Amino acid sequence: KLKKTTQKNYKQYHLWLLKKFPNMPLKFVVEDRFKQELENWKHRINNASANAVLNTLQAALKFAIDKKLIYAKGVPITRNVTKEIELFKFKSRADIIWSNEQFETFIDNAPKNIALAAIIARETALRQADVLRLKWTGLKHDARRDRLYFEVTQGKTDAKVMIPLTKRLNDYLTQYVKDNGRSSIS
Repeated sequence: KLKKTTQKNYKQYHLWLLKKFPNMPLKFVVEDRFKQELENWKHRINNASANAVLNTLQAALKFAIDKKLIYAKGVPITRNVTKEIELFKFKSRADIIWSNEQFETFIDNAPKNIALAAIIARETALRQADVLRLKWTGLKHDARRDRLYFEVTQGKTDAKVMIPLTKRLNDYLTQYVKDNGRSSIS
């Protein structure tokens, strides 16, 4: 099931498509001029938005083609021109990952609360939104293993997870509390 925000975005993309092509006959979706119209349009708007709208249209057309819902001259349409349109490429995250040296330089020079958030993110692999939602009350002790962990409900999946603290994170949190007091983060 799609999240509410994804559903909302899909509705926006569908409305945009209906506004852009209000009276377009369905058989037009297989023609090269439709493909050209989409190619021209994608260069006039935000790259991420263009990709999102094209992906939405591609999924809708794929569904209609697979279910044989679109016909031209009595024959089911099988060509999905949106598959022929190259989406915008974005740098992968691998291109912007810091080296250990860059990360340590950042930690040494950043304000302590920002450094703490960065270390938590790196040591737990939590998403930014999940790191920002962390509370001291989410820090738990597992007596059986004599280990601290964060109890987190992840924002993207709503899954409740327990993330053990690495030695580095445990040491940094301990020092942070000594230097700043517990109340200095939410």
